[in-house]
Amino acid sequence: MGTLDLPIDANFPTTEQAFSIRVPNGGGVAILAEANGINPESGLGGIGVRGNADGNGTGVFGEGQVGVVAVGTQFGLFAQGSPGPAGKFEGSVEVQNDLTVGGRILGNVGIEGQLTTGGNAEIQGSLTVSGQNLLDKFATLENEIQSIRSTSGRTNFGVPVSPPIPGTRPTLKITPNINNGKHNFLIEMSSGFIDHIHIIVHESNPATSDSDFPVSGKSALLGLNEGRYTLVATDRTADPNDNTGLLWSTPADVTVP
Repeated sequence: MGTLDLPIDANFPTTEQAFSIRVPNGGGVAILAEANGINPESGLGGIGVRGNADGNGTGVFGEGQVGVVAVGTQFGLFAQGSPGPAGKFEGSVEVQNDLTVGGRILGNVGIEGQLTTGGNAEIQGSLTVSGQNLLDKFATLENEIQSIRSTSGRTNFGVPVSPPIPGTRPTLKITPNINNGKHNFLIEMSSGFIDHIHIIVHESNPATSDSDFPVSGKSALLGLNEGRYTLVATDRTADPNDNTGLLWSTPADVTVP
């Protein structure tokens, strides 16, 4: 292999080649350039091959099964663009190991394997995974969450439209009191005062409908026919989440045999 130790400066006008070496039959290396020391412009090691081109020219051009091979202990290929981009690839780019990006990636990016990011990922366009646009999915889920939140605290006579039941509701104490075959129930509420009781009828004999039972006291004795009921009571504390505007006790189920 021949070597050249002196600098070579070739400057030709128009479209002629400044410097050309061809290795026939493949397998050889046309140019092997090694440089030691530090390059003051980049702060890296010395430059093995450097190409400068004016206008629309090409500084370094490689053509073949592998056009350009760059091997380095710190950087295999160092490209710096000012003011334009440092590099431009019009075909596919294959990266077999890590790809580190210190700035932004503009345009479309197709990833067929695993993508791992240790920092922030900002996507200004669409994000499609397995044929589904995840940004549209996120928007749909956010709308569904907002819909659930808007009804999660709603109640009707203290019975939740959807869970959960607020933990600050008063509770009812129901004590059966059977007198002469009649089923009476002593109703007391943990807040100490009952304005009125609302009776929700699931089934009854004879048939009856939901009703209110005024109390305005500390307790009430309530008579019920055979059936299944849900009882709630209020002391008229306001509750804007309830359709009645009142805070009701935790519902209590009562069955009369």
